[in-house]
Amino acid sequence: MNSFRTLLYSLIVISLTLTNVKCYIPDPRYGQSSVLVGSNLYFFGGTRRGKYYDQVVYLNLSSSFNTLSPPWSQITTPIPTPLYFPFPCLSTDGSTIYLVGGMSQSLSNSSIRMLPSAYTYAFDFNNLQWTTPNITNFNNTYLGRTDISGVADSNGKYYFFGGYSTNLTAADPRIYYNDTNIFDTKAMRWSTLTTLSNTPSSRTNYGAVLKNNFIYYIGGYRGYSGRNDIDMNTIPSFDTVNLKWQSMSTSGDSVGSRYGHSAILTQDGLILIYGGVERISNIQAQPVIATLDVSVTPYVWKAIATNNAPPQSLVYHSATLYGIYMIIAFVSWQLILFPSFRTYSMKIFSLFFQLIFNTSSRF
Repeated sequence: MNSFRTLLYSLIVISLTLTNVKCYIPDPRYGQSSVLVGSNLYFFGGTRRGKYYDQVVYLNLSSSFNTLSPPWSQITTPIPTPLYFPFPCLSTDGSTIYLVGGMSQSLSNSSIRMLPSAYTYAFDFNNLQWTTPNITNFNNTYLGRTDISGVADSNGKYYFFGGYSTNLTAADPRIYYNDTNIFDTKAMRWSTLTTLSNTPSSRTNYGAVLKNNFIYYIGGYRGYSGRNDIDMNTIPSFDTVNLKWQSMSTSGDSVGSRYGHSAILTQDGLILIYGGVERISNIQAQPVIATLDVSVTPYVWKAIATNNAPPQSLVYHSATLYGIYMIIAFVSWQLILFPSFRTYSMKIFSLFFQLIFNTSSRF
């Protein structure tokens, strides 16, 4: 038995209703992408009630502000086409965002879904202009692919896995993938790794976190019909140095399967997951908040109890760690037994967690 410090979380959920008419207030949405650039938290695209957005909005987090009127701003140069679930890749110098994947729609008729006109869109923060970059060996199946989570290493390489694309003319419109892809933003080169052993099954709407050169893939689902939840008791990981897949079982508290949740790496090295729903029942996954310790074998799940319960069934939200704050923004939610999504009207949710260390024992 070794002594160790147990991390306890005191999570305070704050509902930030945007009521100040003096600041710009973006429409509610889900299926957007987000990226932190310096102290600005940017959001790209998304959808609400069948309408896809081409907007780019952001929050400046560098100074404190009234939580009843967050300082929203909008970039006046929109994305060249409305996008649902694109993924943003930030250049190493922080000057350029590359939007990979995402589905689009007709500007004149929102009921008509379309593939984007370009494989990737690049936004230059210096001149506020969009361009279509040339990426060597780009994987054409990423045109219109959605519901992926990319992870970047310190060398400007983004790692992608899975997701699905939509065949707009087929009877079964969704094509699910389990391919491993790397986008090198420095060399502007794409690599698709096709002969890897132990590659996990296809999946989408998962969480992905990088720690010590390993990417851990949490939850999600495979396929469109039937019960295809991903088991949370086995966690696949990808070695970004040796380009190998492996998996590890888990112990600890019971954590239910889910999709549409978020996952971040806390400052002390734990993976924190938040929200999501069960696929077959469309009810809130339990526990709502949990941590995964991947520094031990097997990995250990720990359910996190909170005094202030967050709103039920937050899915398809953006989660970003800024200092000691986990910013949850632009969420969708589901009512029990109702499969249709609704968006929270004009709200952001911020989770504040305080670190309290005690001495205990590990078994």
